[in-house]
Amino acid sequence: MPKSKDFPLNRRLKKGEVKAFIESGGAKLHREYTFDFYEKYRNGTEKRDEVYELPNGDFIYVFDPASQSVPGKGNYWQKDAFLRFVSWKKRVDEDYKHGRAASVDHWRHYTRLGNRLIEAGDSLLTVISTELDIPAELDYGYESLALIDNAIINYDLSRAWEVLYDALVFYIGQIIVERISGAWDINVKNYGGDYPYVTIPGTGEYYMPINIVRSELDGVKGSNLRKATSDEIRIHAFKQL
Repeated sequence: MPKSKDFPLNRRLKKGEVKAFIESGGAKLHREYTFDFYEKYRNGTEKRDEVYELPNGDFIYVFDPASQSVPGKGNYWQKDAFLRFVSWKKRVDEDYKHGRAASVDHWRHYTRLGNRLIEAGDSLLTVISTELDIPAELDYGYESLALIDNAIINYDLSRAWEVLYDALVFYIGQIIVERISGAWDINVKNYGGDYPYVTIPGTGEYYMPINIVRSELDGVKGSNLRKATSDEIRIHAFKQL
């Protein structure tokens, strides 16, 4: 949806606009979500953002009036988008709490196969097509990633981490393997312990399908596995010039 001065979705609200929503637009403070976004830093400073709910169920996120960057300004959120954002924040907070901030640590927590996903190979395609109800053949092409992106929109994200994680890491990794004439390998020297990655033998390059899956399946925005995969390949191509 395009930005619009009159229709506030997808754009930052000025202080006056925030005030109008609160004073005459019927917005009421949502104490639970306001509490969820409260933060106190190690140096003792506090971030006191506020969340207001509108009569139509949408939300206004108001930045702390004492903040240095955007004091008193806000963002307008549609209900479904905001609830996804709240869910995402809680997952991120939980991951940080348990030391899963890095993609490989996150994958290691949820993986069922570990490095054996490389050996599982094509059997993991069945997991993707069955879980996402994709009738077309998954042929390791970019277009197949677009099919996955479209199918995963309404898929339960918590189930995705539990069931689809290894399958998507393998599928994306295998696409990279075929595009670069590369090979799978297991990390033994970089951070994160042993985890699967793709490389071009003899180059020391690390193509990271785990990073792609973790970043694209955040639950806030729609995934774009196709673009993320092509970007991963293109970035490494520039390094080799």
